[in-house]
Amino acid sequence: MVFSLYPQTPVLWVVLLRIAATGSALQAFLIARNRRLSYRAALIAHVCCIAALSLAVALYSAWFGGPASNYIQGLTIVVLVRSTVVPERFSLAIRYVALMMLTYPLVMLIAAALSPHPEWFTSRELAMFVTNYVLVGASMLGGAGASHLVWVARQQVFEARRLGRYRLEAPIGRGGQNEVWLAWDTTGERQVALKVLRSDATAEALALFRREANIARSLEDPHAVRIFDFGASEDGIHYLAMEFLDGADLSLLLRSHGPLAAARVVHFALQACAPLQEAHDKGLVHRDVKPANLMALRTEGAQDTLKLLDFGIARALESGALETRAGVIRGTPAYLAPEVCRGQSATAAADIYGLGATLYHLLAGVPPFEGSDVAVLAQKLTGAPKPLREWNASIPEDLAAATMRCLDAEPANRFVSMSALRDALLACDCATRWSSHDAEFAWNQHLQVRGVTAAETVV
Repeated sequence: MVFSLYPQTPVLWVVLLRIAATGSALQAFLIARNRRLSYRAALIAHVCCIAALSLAVALYSAWFGGPASNYIQGLTIVVLVRSTVVPERFSLAIRYVALMMLTYPLVMLIAAALSPHPEWFTSRELAMFVTNYVLVGASMLGGAGASHLVWVARQQVFEARRLGRYRLEAPIGRGGQNEVWLAWDTTGERQVALKVLRSDATAEALALFRREANIARSLEDPHAVRIFDFGASEDGIHYLAMEFLDGADLSLLLRSHGPLAAARVVHFALQACAPLQEAHDKGLVHRDVKPANLMALRTEGAQDTLKLLDFGIARALESGALETRAGVIRGTPAYLAPEVCRGQSATAAADIYGLGATLYHLLAGVPPFEGSDVAVLAQKLTGAPKPLREWNASIPEDLAAATMRCLDAEPANRFVSMSALRDALLACDCATRWSSHDAEFAWNQHLQVRGVTAAETVV
């Protein structure tokens, strides 16, 4: 379009201005991707991007046509695109309109002062300038109004996304019959993870949901996820409010990095033993101990602090009162104890097996048995897992021995309690070798591999 309207235009100027515009767009993209920026810093960067685009359009106009240039229409495009992707109140949108509208005549005045163009000040040129300026200004005001209308509509939707005192902000997880949302507790004034039971959930799912709430609330150990609230909305949607965890579950760390350092594995295991022992002391067994249900936190001052999640299928040790349908094996096959696979009731020894299978997976990079669910169950009933040190000879012998004892097919041959397992882990040479500096380095590596700076949160 430049060369058809203005044949004498230097090619170099067109190329340089296009490179500048592309660089500004790339800068905006990188700013949007950088989640470490504070809101204020991102806002300043956004203003700079808008100013740069306005300046580029004004420079195009000054070089290619002067006040009567059709390039002023580029400001309309900028505003319309921005109003679509950045809805906001009219009082805020109008500030960006003012910034762009003032940049254009200012650049023209400076260009006229530095390099006088007598033809710019003819009545025809000035009439064209005023006409274009008024039309573009009107369209930009319309764009600001449209931005406001979109903002109002989104606010109405946002305000409607409430469950009781909780305002839903963003989905962060999804399970079989439930969803997990990042939510704002308007009463406690804090962010929470809100587990919501979907409206099509079965009665059995509701029973499991209530069980998880009751069991988790009964645990006081700091390594068990904290439950703040449990209830139902007026339209019958059940929810469970728990602490929002900033980190990643151990299965995610495995997928990102493979086997973990032995000292780090012991560091995690020692923390997992505490809430499991408390649950056993209260007559409860978790029944689904696995990497995905152990969350490592990366909050400042608490990196690699562990939290135990998901008591949804826990049951009472003394009876089958909390058991679900007869004949249904609940849990994840790769971490289920052999006796549970045979249909026997889960006991504390089953949790010890589950934690042992988790340690095996963290150290070897693979679970004790691999294959389909049916194949894994069959292997557990007929064989033993491959010795841990055959996967990696550098795994300490004392840690490998403790892990393999947890995986003994006979419950009586395993550790008698989580406390006994904890004592065995404390006796390992690598038990105290994982430092806060090691944790910080490991998390930096994890974030680089994942290519994110936000929390990898799974609840």
